[in-house]
Amino acid sequence: MQSTLDMKTAMVIPSCRLESFARFAKVWGPRADWDATFVVVDGVETDGFRAAAADLPNPVVNGWSELEREIEQDWIISRRDSAIRSYGFLSAYQDEAQFDLLCTIDDDCYPHD
Repeated sequence: MQSTLDMKTAMVIPSCRLESFARFAKVWGPRADWDATFVVVDGVETDGFRAAAADLPNPVVNGWSELEREIEQDWIISRRDSAIRSYGFLSAYQDEAQFDLLCTIDDDCYPHD
């Protein structure tokens, strides 16, 4: 059995709160010492999230514009809540990297000192 530290991992982070996500990225970025891609799905303003995500290793940021281009019936995912997490899972699943493990964590969850 493969160790989770050796797996190619996608961490899906849904957020509609730029301030909370920016804090998340600053706190988790230096601690992410495993091979993870951070798939950030935002429900507000992708440019701000892209800038904040620069603190994370391997960030992929998707927002409503990407979702609307990819999913014809985008109404299926509600707005301004964590439902956009589903699009993060879809995005990670469709990624050519073929992740071994898909995980999720909220933007207000921080590591314990």
